[in-house]
Amino acid sequence: MSPVKEAARVITAVLYRGASAPVLKALRRAGVNTAVACHARGSSVADQTPLAFEKEVLTVLIEARRADEIFDLIGQAAKVDRPHGAFLYMSRASRRTAYPLPPVGEESVE
Repeated sequence: MSPVKEAARVITAVLYRGASAPVLKALRRAGVNTAVACHARGSSVADQTPLAFEKEVLTVLIEARRADEIFDLIGQAAKVDRPHGAFLYMSRASRRTAYPLPPVGEESVE
């Protein structure tokens, strides 16, 4: 059986340090398990100081039909409405292939 390929979107959020944990929890509650957060350093071109601030970059691969819903969820959980809260954007992925994982505790047949 070949996996089903479907249209997908990549949602990227640039958050301040420590902000990805509540977003990841909200995504898990929504049934999303295709998210990853990593640490980065950076600054804005508008920053007057040469300091680099720690950021967290969250990337989510989601089927196109749920993309707007998840984008809004991330925006709320990351508090993008607050000054300096975060910013996020969405782009197209060529496609996404679903590979379901076996239930926890189930042994491999091979």
